[in-house]
Amino acid sequence: MRRGLDFITYSAAYCPNLSPLLCRIFALAGPSIPAHFMSPPVLSTLLKLLTDLESGPSIYISCWQLSSVPFNDTNWRLGIIERSKQVLGDYLLGFQAANEPDFHIQNPNCLIAPNLATGAWTPEMVWDTGYPTDNCFAQFGSSTPQDGQTKFPNFLNHTSGRALVQPYLNSTAYAQTKGKNFFMMETNTASCGGFARLNDSFGAAPWVLDCSMQMAYGNFSGALLHVGGQNVLYNPFTPPPTNQSTFHQWTIGPIYYSTLILAETFVLSNQSQILDLGANGNNIHTPASAIYEKGNPVRVALFNYITDPSEASDYTASIAIGGGQTGTANGTPSQVKVKYLLAPSVSEKSNITWRQ
Repeated sequence: MRRGLDFITYSAAYCPNLSPLLCRIFALAGPSIPAHFMSPPVLSTLLKLLTDLESGPSIYISCWQLSSVPFNDTNWRLGIIERSKQVLGDYLLGFQAANEPDFHIQNPNCLIAPNLATGAWTPEMVWDTGYPTDNCFAQFGSSTPQDGQTKFPNFLNHTSGRALVQPYLNSTAYAQTKGKNFFMMETNTASCGGFARLNDSFGAAPWVLDCSMQMAYGNFSGALLHVGGQNVLYNPFTPPPTNQSTFHQWTIGPIYYSTLILAETFVLSNQSQILDLGANGNNIHTPASAIYEKGNPVRVALFNYITDPSEASDYTASIAIGGGQTGTANGTPSQVKVKYLLAPSVSEKSNITWRQ
């Protein structure tokens, strides 16, 4: 059994409007290469944002991790660190030097990296990212061409989430021995904007849920779901162009449902423990996770990745707590509340519901 996961989304533009359940950690994503992004006007804007949040409702501030210290040149802008300490105080978790430093290998600058002791980290962990795939060739001409529809089946099983988490398990175990948190600093269903009809379809929602459960089961303390601009397909929500919110409203993506359900599943107790049940004979299409609070089972997350209009792939889950030959008293409740995340198929983009 493993610790619960503090799973949230982040965006400098969106986070102040989210509920506190989704704002446990707020990240300002400072890039590693473009010098103009951390120019004095932008730094002033970031500092003003920190000050505004300090004077605003305390509901928006729980704990922060800032990734806004770029090293695109040798003149590190440390003013953001000094001001952040003043404003955030004990709410500040720490600082990240730049963002995705492995991308520096793609430019001609000389960078000596990774400067590791090869203890908790290995060089491979620096090069790897927390994404299962990428669409960087289409966006930037880097990496290799990928076909989103060919990749889609990889998201529709329990093996995918397990495979993403597995390389980090030695390090999460090591962090546990030292009493330290271990975070997935940036992840989502695909990097470089994602793929149409994959990252913006219903199939992405259970994948994020299942992968999140696996991260929690693997002793990750938290994870940051990347959010981008209007051309990014894995956003939890996207505003309309210009000032049209009052009549065009916002577009909700499948990832929004994932974060909403995770917030309800893990709640704010910080006591949840997640167990991969290996359900249905470890069937990769119908996994299940149990959620415990202080050692007591309180919720179960059941998945069915299969699209089958005939309903022949539907199944009935039987759940028992104690009793029988377990050696413990029967603790199965007489009633339970069930909520369903549903869509007609994994390719559905709009007809998605989360309800009892």
